Formats: sequence, C-alpha cells, structure tokens
Amino acid sequence: METEITILQMLDHPNLIKYHTHFGHHGDLFLVMELASGGTLANKIDQVKEQEKRIEEHFLWRWLCDVASALAYLHKRRVLHRDIKPSHIFIFQNGLQAKLGDFGLSKAFSDTTQCAMSCVGTPLYMAPEIVRGEPYSYGSDIWSLGCSLYEMAALVQPFTRSDMDFVALGHAITNAEYPDLPPEVWSTDFINMVSKILTVDPLHRPSAQTVLDLAACKLVSRIQDFQIIGSIGRGQFSEVHRALWKSSGEREVALKRIQIYEMDDDARSEVYAEANPQFGPASMDPLWILD
Repeated sequence: METEITILQMLDHPNLIKYHTHFGHHGDLFLVMELASGGTLANKIDQVKEQEKRIEEHFLWRWLCDVASALAYLHKRRVLHRDIKPSHIFIFQNGLQAKLGDFGLSKAFSDTTQCAMSCVGTPLYMAPEIVRGEPYSYGSDIWSLGCSLYEMAALVQPFTRSDMDFVALGHAITNAEYPDLPPEVWSTDFINMVSKILTVDPLHRPSAQTVLDLAACKLVSRIQDFQIIGSIGRGQFSEVHRALWKSSGEREVALKRIQIYEMDDDARSEVYAEANPQFGPASMDPLWILD
C-alpha cells in the first residue's frame, strides 16, 4: 500500500484517476481518490452483454486513445501498471473519457532497471513472457491493454476458457491463439490494431506512444470534410495545401498537415500544446492532427 501511495503522489495526468490524499483510522489506511461516477469498462461490458448489444467502435478508439495516453505518461516516467483490465479503466463524461486507475500492483523503475521479475497481474490478461516466467516490461502493459481492447469488442476475454484449464490457457496466451474478430462488424484498422498489440514477442509490440498516435489519428474524421486542390509549401515536419472545405460551402482554405510520426516525444508534446493551448501539453484532442 505504501508503494501505491508513493506512485500516486508522483502522478498527474488527465487520463489517470486522481489521488487526493490518504489517512489512517483505527489501524486502517484510507485513500481519497477521484470519484468515477460512470463506473468501469467492466461494468459497461456487462451492461451491453445483458442488453445483447455491442459497443460502437468509435467509443473503443476513444477509450484506447485515453488509456494509451495514460500509459505513455506512466512509461515515460518509468512506471509499470502491471494489472490493466476493464475493471481498472473508469468512464467519465457519459462515456466520452476513460481513465486508468488502481495502482496496487504498479512498480516504479530506477533509471537503470528495464524489467521487473515478479509475476503479478490477472491471468486472463497476463502477457506471454510472464506466463513463461520471463521479466515484466513496458510491453507487458501493452499486451494487457490489447486483451482489454479485444474484450471491449467481443465482450469476452480473448483467452477465456469455460474449463479454466491453466495449461491450455498458458498455451493459448504464449501462442496468441484467440478467436478472430468478425470483419463484417469491426473495421480492418481496428482488427489490425488488436493484432499488433497482441504480438507474442514484446519487442515487436507497439509502444504506448505508438498506440496513442495511431488511435488519435483514427479519431480524426474532419479530414473527410476537405478536398485537396494543390500544395502550397513544405517544412521539416509539415506541409500546407490549398483545399476546399466541403462542409463550409466549399470555402477555399489553407490546410496544414503536421507529420507527428517523425517527431520525438518533446516535439510532439509541443505541437499538441500549441494546437490546443486550453488543454496543455498532455492533451490528445486530435482535431489538428490530420491523417
């Protein structure tokens, strides 16, 4: 518990459940945390299953963007969550925002440490390297995020078994054997994202920052409102085009495309802050990031 408090005190991000304070009372320790009145994604999954419906894909991209933003923040500060699952992802703003919480199993690395040897987490979301008894690293968090993303779509965990045969479960996880998501229901981009994240080799999984960038760009629909006419100029990380703004009466405008994938983390943060000053450097409002 002291570890959780220490980690909570050093974190401040819009997609992490906020820690306020803690106190002791009659031998018990109480944490005062931000209230998540919208419940968890696990609650949402149960609700949708009861209604025999499914969660719309655009919500999944939004939540993936939010949780990946939180993970990128954590990993940059050398903190592992180690227990990512839908019951630890909380919903705000009527489903428009997700926040990552519950840091009871989290671990902060020293400047020289790259992995953790302890075997922790929830088995159905446990990465292949953990099942094999190998170290826990940043990629292990990404795997658990991928399992959660799959569950949000399929409404069941990718490696769930009715008999809970742990030998068979371990085999399925270490070989990434899970039922395909139906292409008639989910977009190719979404299915490919799940596949990239649920890669057996942790070195081949995308980083949290890469997942964040890809998810943010998927939220950009406004590019469809423009018709490119020609190029005006090009800079190191950007290019400017003449375009017709179709949703504004075909008004002719200058449309600037910012190539965020070629930037380092600091430059990318500066771009977000400049484009969205009311949100600050950690903002992931994607309206200025054009695919």
